[in-house]
Amino acid sequence: SVLEDVEYQLNDLDMTRDFHTLGGWPLLVSLLSPGVHLASNSTLTDEHLAASRDVQAKAAWAIGTAVKNTEEFFPYAIEEVTVGGSKTSALAMLLQQLREQEAKAVR
Repeated sequence: SVLEDVEYQLNDLDMTRDFHTLGGWPLLVSLLSPGVHLASNSTLTDEHLAASRDVQAKAAWAIGTAVKNTEEFFPYAIEEVTVGGSKTSALAMLLQQLREQEAKAVR
């Protein structure tokens, strides 16, 4: 998939730096949000939910690959980006997903 290719490219320090500099980071972070995967008037089916989770997982993997490489990239995890009109960060979005999954597991 495209996100697997992005993740592979983000193993390279220069590619990660260029990806960030050229504005790819906010788009990648936005893929963590389930709201960006459907049109606002769409009905969420099991198939859509599975595809959305797959995209989110691969985006999270690519983000992890990028920020783990060197100290220079650590701040990318907490860098403020706008997703769906709200300010957030990759780390905040990932933590929110963990809280939501934990809440579902407790129910």
